Amino acid sequence: MKNIVSLCVIILGVSEGALIKTSPSAATGATMWLAKGKCPGQLDPSGIVAPILLADPFLFMGMPSKPLDPKYLTEDKMLTEPARNFFCNVSVWAAQFKLTKAFTIAGGAWVFQSSLPWNLCGQGFRTGPWKGERSLYMKTMEAMGPKGITLFFW
Repeated sequence: MKNIVSLCVIILGVSEGALIKTSPSAATGATMWLAKGKCPGQLDPSGIVAPILLADPFLFMGMPSKPLDPKYLTEDKMLTEPARNFFCNVSVWAAQFKLTKAFTIAGGAWVFQSSLPWNLCGQGFRTGPWKGERSLYMKTMEAMGPKGITLFFW
């Protein structure tokens, strides 16, 4: 219990609130606590107004409630290389799901996605990072022009 309390204190210490509203003119919204990334050159997201876009190819394919189609998987249930080339390249799956324009709507959407792309493309669970580079999948996301990206780790 002591470790859980310590972890909660640490998380709250590095988190900041973000007000999520249905429109920029809405009087109220919901507060969501986020830990901002500290990468060199990363812009401070404070005060950004952007439409929210759920953009996650794994969720769009039904995960985690249903398994991926076997055509995407090896015998040991890992992503095949053609599947990684689809799921890890945002320009490919965004076109498939007709989201290409949504990334740049109103000057750039704020993208929300699960940790599945990070786990299966960036870290490359049991297979290594996609094309040998941990951040390549995120670079394909950045090239689409979103204002920001939030990953939900689960």
